[in-house]
Amino acid sequence: MNDSLNSELLNELYSYIPEFAKVVHSQLDKEFWDNHYLVFGRFGSMLSLWILKKADDDLINRCYEYINRLFFNPNTEVYQLISVTVFEVLTDNDQLISFTKNKLTGNALLSYNEVLNSPMFKRNG
Repeated sequence: MNDSLNSELLNELYSYIPEFAKVVHSQLDKEFWDNHYLVFGRFGSMLSLWILKKADDDLINRCYEYINRLFFNPNTEVYQLISVTVFEVLTDNDQLISFTKNKLTGNALLSYNEVLNSPMFKRNG
């Protein structure tokens, strides 16, 4: 992913979800703030935690709105980034899967279902 797109995605994430920006800036060294795989992986983990702890609906809705918006981007690298960082975490249990399926739309939902059906992410049980 080129530096310009990387920077654009991260800046948009930080401005769209300032609660997440505070977490990143307090928990990660500044040198990692622009590492898109690390930051989006942390975003997936935080979103999962917020869902399971029943955090503020507005916060969770903004997270899913942001994810859905990313799938309007014509760059398929963005799809891949979200699939391997955010969606992977959101397949950890039935509650997250059900919740996520109800919040995603369009290409985001299609991509999430691809992750769920991938042999790499098949869960036991």
